[in-house]
Amino acid sequence: RVVLGEGSTAAEADLARATGIARDVVARYGLSEGVGRVRLLAADADVHLGGTARLAPLGVGARDALDRETRRLLEESLAEAVRLVVEHRLVIDALAEVLVEAEHVEGAELARLLAPAVEVARA
Repeated sequence: RVVLGEGSTAAEADLARATGIARDVVARYGLSEGVGRVRLLAADADVHLGGTARLAPLGVGARDALDRETRRLLEESLAEAVRLVVEHRLVIDALAEVLVEAEHVEGAELARLLAPAVEVARA
């Protein structure tokens, strides 16, 4: 959205992954200020590898709190990602130009391209 000026359906997998991570932060690890230090997943949620972790039986209020916190984490993360893209746009564009030509970049060339962003981060 920041680079192209509009949203893209290409971000669907990224959104699904980010949503899963945010939900785990809240429901699995209890690392949410809004919900608190509580595990909201079913006791057997970790048994099913590769599957979707089931929620424990929750009331409407707890489910709403989980949704709110998940959404809050996603919105905060999006805002931070947009801020970083805007802040480092020139570096991103330079890297993209090199990648269009060379298809890959590594080592000293990558370090040279990323140096301006590293300097900003250190400041």
